[in-house]
Amino acid sequence: MNDLSPAFDTLANVVAAQLKDESTDQLPIPLPTMPSVPSFPTEVLPDSMRGWIEDAADVARFPPEYAAVAAMCAAGSLIGRKLAIRLKAESDWSEHANLWGCIVGNPAALKSPALSEGLRFLKLLQAHADYEHGAELDRYKQDESLFKIRSDAQRRKFAKELDRSPSATISLDLIEPTKPIARCFLTSDSTPEALTELLRDNPEGLLVERDELSALLRNLEDERNALGRGLFLSGWTGREGFRSDRIGRGVTTVPKFALSVVGSIQPGPLNRYVRGATRGEQADGLLQRFQLLVWPDSTRFEYCDRKPDLQARQQAFALFTRISEPLHGLGQRDELTDVPHLRFAPQAQGLFVDWYKTWMNTRQANIEAEALENHLSKYPALLGKLSLILSVCDEPTATSISVYSLAKALSWLEYLEPHARRAYHAATAPETDAAHRLLGRLKRGELPDVFSARDVYRRNWSGLGESSSVKAACQLLAEYGWLKELRLESLTVGRPSEPVYKATQQVTR
Repeated sequence: MNDLSPAFDTLANVVAAQLKDESTDQLPIPLPTMPSVPSFPTEVLPDSMRGWIEDAADVARFPPEYAAVAAMCAAGSLIGRKLAIRLKAESDWSEHANLWGCIVGNPAALKSPALSEGLRFLKLLQAHADYEHGAELDRYKQDESLFKIRSDAQRRKFAKELDRSPSATISLDLIEPTKPIARCFLTSDSTPEALTELLRDNPEGLLVERDELSALLRNLEDERNALGRGLFLSGWTGREGFRSDRIGRGVTTVPKFALSVVGSIQPGPLNRYVRGATRGEQADGLLQRFQLLVWPDSTRFEYCDRKPDLQARQQAFALFTRISEPLHGLGQRDELTDVPHLRFAPQAQGLFVDWYKTWMNTRQANIEAEALENHLSKYPALLGKLSLILSVCDEPTATSISVYSLAKALSWLEYLEPHARRAYHAATAPETDAAHRLLGRLKRGELPDVFSARDVYRRNWSGLGESSSVKAACQLLAEYGWLKELRLESLTVGRPSEPVYKATQQVTR
């Protein structure tokens, strides 16, 4: 017989003794929940976008805010550095229209179809630009061939003239054709070096689309990609340039440029990045730049099969086509910047001042995490960006930003703040989401009667793959009466064994 058998018998007796009085357990207390979020008010969208987003979301059954975030980021990238907003009446505090957006949801939340729909018209513009560039490139190659032929002919001619008369005056009057620059509206997968060159050629605005943002964030965490991280951080403001010096590649100088980013992420990876954003070298504000961050509640799927609203699509496509062109006649120029700007109309300026003073005096109230505070501290800049986009979309000939556009932008902030609190809740209470996930697994009978935290995280379930969060979730479930914690004596000398748990009767009923 194994010499450990008596010890195991002792453990079994301990477990049995601790479970003997389970019938007297009190009813469990409901678990704390994630911060609640409001439903998306589609009236905050530009007027020409609203019908298209509502119709697309209804047909495909995805949350409308998913496509709305992508569409607003696309619109912001098209405006980019073509126009700025001055938020104060006299100073030169300027913001540009580029935005960073992040849509959060579980794998079955239809994030990819919504993201694709929101970028529908930007991708159409890109396809048209690629076609036009191909035609321009063909013409350039023909002109270049003719230039070489004529250059060679002139050289031969001048060589003969110089043979006859060494003092003869010659003149090269041919103009070498210029290679056309490709217009790039968006890219999905570029190395930092390639992205640097794209931004050099398209400084007014460029959007990076990543269906899975976790891949991009993981890549930018790698210390070998410090160039890429610096490029993204610089591109968020739209007011900075970038210089890269590399042996073999030489010097690449990017003028001031505007970079937009949009993508999707699942709750588990987001929780890890939120916690990482509060400490170490990654606490540089990269994650907090994803200001259009939405994490809606899951809804019950309902089947729908009907034709889309083509008129609403055409109206939205006309809007994207218009703002992709130069914004002639909009904004004023001065000696303080090289970009034309709009300011608030007088009534809107007063509304902004009132909001801004209140915001700056109260924004730290009820903020539990530094990462959330850093996120919300960028809301004044976000308000300016949204006001500018809405003004250009809704009031294309306006010489100032109206109360109508500002009110829509303020409604955006009111909607977005609870979503930010939900996302950054992981920094202060990561066990809340894990506890709900673990309780669901227990109710479905996916764990043995008695289990340890290790039995959970070794399975690497979604949201339950980290030992620290699983241990905290087990403790929370025990504290609220859903689990019974069993303290067992260690079989060996040294540190005591970790607790094991058993679900109470209320879980298994």
